[in-house]
Amino acid sequence: TGSDNHLLDCLDSGGAGAITALANVYGNLLAEIFNGHGRGEDMSTEQARLTALRGATTGFLLVAVVKALLAEVHGLPEWPLRPPLESLTDSQKLELIARLNSIWPRRAS
Repeated sequence: TGSDNHLLDCLDSGGAGAITALANVYGNLLAEIFNGHGRGEDMSTEQARLTALRGATTGFLLVAVVKALLAEVHGLPEWPLRPPLESLTDSQKLELIARLNSIWPRRAS
């Protein structure tokens, strides 16, 4: 799957894993779901958190979200997007961070 929202469903169906939009930012949560599933644990709460985090990005250009979060969380340079795409504005970044922190405060990997 390529969707954060379907990671657990993918694993339950025998999938090997996923490459998702938030994997570079919330890799610890995705790994927790993957590893817990492999141990036979119920990971529905963690999947619900991941789904909520992905939902919090709604309304923003996803590639801009990932670039902004990589800069915010990992201290990487925030590389500009190429036209016609646009990076998040400062106010959009603040809104995005507030949304994500309301779900899982500063728990990015």
